[in-house]
Amino acid sequence: MPWGDSRKRVIALGDRSHVPRSWLGELLPHFAVRMLEAPRRADPRRYGVPTDPGDWYVEGSEGPDPHAFHLSLVALEALVAEAPGVSLVGIGQGAVLCLSLACCWPERLSAVVACEGGLPAFPPGGLEERPLAGLPLLCVGRATGSTHALEGRGARVYERDAWDAAATAAWLSEVTRGPRHVAC
Repeated sequence: MPWGDSRKRVIALGDRSHVPRSWLGELLPHFAVRMLEAPRRADPRRYGVPTDPGDWYVEGSEGPDPHAFHLSLVALEALVAEAPGVSLVGIGQGAVLCLSLACCWPERLSAVVACEGGLPAFPPGGLEERPLAGLPLLCVGRATGSTHALEGRGARVYERDAWDAAATAAWLSEVTRGPRHVAC
């Protein structure tokens, strides 16, 4: 589906507690925003699987449904493939998805904002990661715990303690103003 808008493009991902339209505020009038739903939560016992603290999808008694997490990542990849130079904005599980895709496909992105969700730890060889090559990343709240790992991969990391839609809109406008090499 074409974007049909000449404004800068942003893909936003929320989580169960943060529907994108409710927290984006100031970004909506200034950017062409596509919103994706974050993965559903599922009780692992639903699959007859015992809860094991080592399972990536188990968080307490609930976690993201592995199938929904996969479908969300596929939808995100499809939108990024359609719009090189797009920025990603995610909160909670949405931030985890945004940072995961940034590590695999940084050359297709203009900037990433991650709020209250960090960079997941994947097993070696689990993802084909690339250098972040100066990709601007804004880490908000708990996501600030990922800053050292992201800087080590070559990102330009900025930090903020709390979400502020107006400040985030200004930051995105500033960091995406100049040219950035984007592979097509």
